[in-house]
Amino acid sequence: MAKVKNKVKLNLSGLRKGTQTQLAAALKTNSANISRWENGEVEPDLANLIKIAQYFNVTTDYLLGIEHEQVKTIAEFTPVQQQIIELLKKLNDKQLDKVYNYLVGFIDASN
Repeated sequence: MAKVKNKVKLNLSGLRKGTQTQLAAALKTNSANISRWENGEVEPDLANLIKIAQYFNVTTDYLLGIEHEQVKTIAEFTPVQQQIIELLKKLNDKQLDKVYNYLVGFIDASN
């Protein structure tokens, strides 16, 4: 089990592209709160933690330092990967199993 820090210091400056004021406006809070969260002076409540995670499209675990990798958004995939994902969404469970087994066999044969 991952160890949770006693005091949360959010690395929002590493995620945000703009200023604290711009982020505060997007999250409907004030820049003083953003500063205090980034400096570890106070912790955001659960509602704000969820809003922050949704805004940056990361997990709350990532924000809390439990998970160290960001989750990829679909925009970060290549166009072909995005098309494959969209096609996979249309398949039922039985079809997905067949595709999965095919891909595993294909990759194993390539190695």
